[in-house]
Amino acid sequence: MNLNLKKKISLLSLTLALSFSLVACSTTQSVEKEVKKDKQVVEEFKPEQTKYPLKIKDSSDREVTIESEPGSIVSLAPNITETLYAINRGAKLVSRTDFDNYPQQVERIQSIGTPSEPNIDKIIEMKPNLVLASNFLKEEALEKLEKAGIKVVVFDGEDGFSETYEMIKNVGITINAQQEAKTLITDMQKKVEEVTTKVKEQPEKSVYYVSNLGEGAEFNSANEAFLDQIISMAGGKNVVDKADDWKFSIEKLIEKNPDILVVSNIEGEKEKLMKANGYKDLTSVKEEKVYAIDETVLNRQGPRLAEGLEELAKIIHPDAFK
Repeated sequence: MNLNLKKKISLLSLTLALSFSLVACSTTQSVEKEVKKDKQVVEEFKPEQTKYPLKIKDSSDREVTIESEPGSIVSLAPNITETLYAINRGAKLVSRTDFDNYPQQVERIQSIGTPSEPNIDKIIEMKPNLVLASNFLKEEALEKLEKAGIKVVVFDGEDGFSETYEMIKNVGITINAQQEAKTLITDMQKKVEEVTTKVKEQPEKSVYYVSNLGEGAEFNSANEAFLDQIISMAGGKNVVDKADDWKFSIEKLIEKNPDILVVSNIEGEKEKLMKANGYKDLTSVKEEKVYAIDETVLNRQGPRLAEGLEELAKIIHPDAFK
């Protein structure tokens, strides 16, 4: 072989090795930065007895005054409902949405509709001390509740772990369950550190997450920023480049050929994916590297989010958890 050609091949190999090394290093630094940010949120939360009347600013930048500790609460968000139970305040819940299915006992509580279209007249009729909602609640519904004299606080935690911790903290402050909220987010943060430490030295694997396949509203790691973050924290690399954004297609997926496919554990979803046009041509499908996961532990940013991270990490790097 020509000496110059050998040099060129060696140089190309070194360049590629350095490129992969820099990408892995960048991902590790990004994860470490996120974990550090999350830990700071936890450490800065100093729980105390909530004093009423309480003035609190919610996610919609509204300042709401809560006159006394709420005895009856309507939750209009599944992650808030889970939070109430996780901080031992589930007994205060008098109504929830159609989507609230965890913990199991919540199904005994009457439903009030969906997070975006709850039955406002029924809520007014119930006269709860407090309504806890997400940003899905429409402005018109919010105004109608306020006009009826019902206190509404909007808490959203849609961007990551630190935002989820903030949501849990603020719920705890609002309903006088600060110590319970602190314990919950401390336990979550410890779990996150344990998981990210275990996968830190593992080889990076490309991952694609998808649910609601073929239903006209496919939800995937191309159109949900937080999934990109949690895949990285679990020791994977989202096969979708951020530049692809909403334009990501099955053709691009075939081209990128991810190592692992993760799909919702809804009955029949995995089988549907493995037979779907385009998907069935992927190496991960042919080698049966398709794994089902409870989508609510990833998409519902509440108390089980750290468990969702661990489940995903075990799928991507099972050897790290033996």
